[in-house]
Amino acid sequence: MRFNFLFSRAVGIDIADRSIEVVELAKRGGNAHIVALGRLSLPDGAIERGVIKDRPALAAALREVSERLGVYIARLHEVTDHEAAETLAAL
Repeated sequence: MRFNFLFSRAVGIDIADRSIEVVELAKRGGNAHIVALGRLSLPDGAIERGVIKDRPALAAALREVSERLGVYIARLHEVTDHEAAETLAAL
């Protein structure tokens, strides 16, 4: 599959009620290749029916899955869990 990326790498994040899934794609010769792929279960009650109930738990889980995979999520590693939770509150 060919893509016209503006950047050489892209990260996709799927946040569901019970888990977070992260994929990192890299551009090589005009094609997208999976560089990293992972899933992390969320604590019970962190998200209920698509509504974030525990922002600090979600922020911590995002940080953990990105660190496990070695995937850089812009600004995530530069802020505290509390600051990340405040950012998520604005979504």
